[in-house]
Amino acid sequence: MFTSKLIDQIIKGRCANFAAIMGMHKAGAGELLVNVFLPGAHSVEVMSSNGRKVLAVLQKLHAEGLFSGSLPGKNFLPYRLRISDGVRTELVDDPYRFRSNLDPAELQLFSQGRHEAAWQFLGANPRTIDGIDGVHFVLWAPGARRVSVLLQKTDWDGRIQVLFPHADSGVWELFVPGLPLHSAYKFEVMDEQLESRVLGFDPFARQVDLQPSGCSRVEAIPARSWRDHFWLLMHSNQSGHAIPITILELALTDSLLESGVHWPQLAALVLPKVKAQGFTHLLLRDAHAGAAKGNQQQFALLAPTVRLGSTAELQSFMELAHEHELAVIRDFPLAALLSAHGLGLTPGESLDWAVQGGALMSVVSACIGYWHTHLHIDGFRLRDLDQLLTATAARPGKGRKRPTTPAVDLFAHEWLGMLVSQLRERFPSLLLLADSGLPMPELTRTLRSGGLGFDFRIDEKGSALLGPLPEPEIGAELFALVQQWQDGNSLRQLVALAPSPKLREDMLQLLLLMLWTLPGRKLLQLDCHLSVRRNWQPETGHDFELQLAPSWSAASLGMLQQLNMMYLQHPGLYEQDASHEGINVLMSTPQICVFERMSRHAADHMLILVNLGDNTSETLNLRLGRNHCYHLLCGVGVDALPAELMTGSTGLALSLKLPPRTGAVYSLAS
Repeated sequence: MFTSKLIDQIIKGRCANFAAIMGMHKAGAGELLVNVFLPGAHSVEVMSSNGRKVLAVLQKLHAEGLFSGSLPGKNFLPYRLRISDGVRTELVDDPYRFRSNLDPAELQLFSQGRHEAAWQFLGANPRTIDGIDGVHFVLWAPGARRVSVLLQKTDWDGRIQVLFPHADSGVWELFVPGLPLHSAYKFEVMDEQLESRVLGFDPFARQVDLQPSGCSRVEAIPARSWRDHFWLLMHSNQSGHAIPITILELALTDSLLESGVHWPQLAALVLPKVKAQGFTHLLLRDAHAGAAKGNQQQFALLAPTVRLGSTAELQSFMELAHEHELAVIRDFPLAALLSAHGLGLTPGESLDWAVQGGALMSVVSACIGYWHTHLHIDGFRLRDLDQLLTATAARPGKGRKRPTTPAVDLFAHEWLGMLVSQLRERFPSLLLLADSGLPMPELTRTLRSGGLGFDFRIDEKGSALLGPLPEPEIGAELFALVQQWQDGNSLRQLVALAPSPKLREDMLQLLLLMLWTLPGRKLLQLDCHLSVRRNWQPETGHDFELQLAPSWSAASLGMLQQLNMMYLQHPGLYEQDASHEGINVLMSTPQICVFERMSRHAADHMLILVNLGDNTSETLNLRLGRNHCYHLLCGVGVDALPAELMTGSTGLALSLKLPPRTGAVYSLAS
């Protein structure tokens, strides 16, 4: 059985069929054969399951530690190995005595994209099999030829613990008996050419560690006795469409992560300020564990970022956020998920949707289901959608034609629709945001109307992201945005704003006012800075304070707070975000913009006037939709404007001039 070539492959860790060779096999003629590879072992004996009887003494085939031997028998029997290194003797269970521990029906559901909780078996899960405690390692690596689990107790040697393959699903598994909880591990994945790459972070690890040299840890599924009434109420029967949504994006930057704060301190610093500013949602960017190692990025998609603390601390953060009645959205980068499973979509690479699409759907659904169920995340922003949707399929499949232009791939489009449909069925109240700049109005159309079913779209590269533009161009971009809504925009779009620090304060405030009154839920990207208080004393420990937008003045932050509060209190600003019926544009130029906003049945009616120019406007003769009195709610440079506006005696007409750099929001008196 063992040729010199095969022995050489085993010793060098290049044997692709290793797992099938090791362990107990039927040798014919009433004999059983046992093969073992244990570097450093001097002798190996096969023992009865109770460890009292020697069944066979294995012959050493190679000095590196390859052993083989036979024993009488026709049927497989439980056994253990007694190993001696010349100094001490140890009785252990052979991992290759335990063959597949995955249910074939479960694997079939996984491959079809219909598995609802793949996080229950993917990764490293403590298990008891045949009365023996250990850890069941499972990795989805569809392009791999060989997968090993590297353990600290075996000096990270990838030649020893090689996983069994399930070729049809791309899943690899191995049960390692006797391995305790919290053990460190890594995966070594070899491609078709047996080129190796080490995954220090298991994509489905629930805890990772930066030491030793970036590894994953064996952890049980986190259990918690939640007292999260806000989460239960929010996700009982709400869909989230009719509520105001104003989101602050908090990027977990290196400076914040290196400050030494953990989730409890971050909660105390961030949550009261975000709530006080009037935001309803907090978006956590890059909250999953990730680290760079050479040219490779490592990702653990179920584990929170390492430097902010444990999963239990993140759960406490979520509970505190919900006590403040703040919903939390998690940034979900699809590129990280693909890269972690060896499916990185770099230029020239392709994704075989016919073969890998189903399992990929189960993996994405598992990540989202885990974070929602066990960490009470309220919504997800799916990033890198454009990269995924335009990936050319490797094989068109039966009855399908390969796209001839670099457009949205038909398989990817269908896959995304099925994914959202599945998530909607399981979690109807989950907020789903699509980060995409593709011309796809169906992204936010409902599933019933043939759309893909996302709640809102974010186009960070489109005209909605106005902040970084030079000041002279902002008026033109705002004009284009207003025209878009005037023509009847059916997209549920989040207006993303990342203000440039070069903007003058009055222009910044006008920009905020206009975007907060135009249709579209609001997403604000602010720089957040941690600083030590001036009265900090070393013996008291860290005493940080968080500054939202440190480059902004107190007046601009006050304006933001005022706009958020106004937005929450007036359905006219959010109820008809996705309908042209929610806005009536009376005048729109790159300098002057006047429009009305109204709620359903016009129960709440507002008038917005903006002059972005440096000169007083000519007399504006406006014909309003209501013949009533309007009260001033808030504004920029409104000292020269009246606190009330009355339509003229001749009907619904209103005449006024707007001073330069002025913006005002008026509400129709009830």
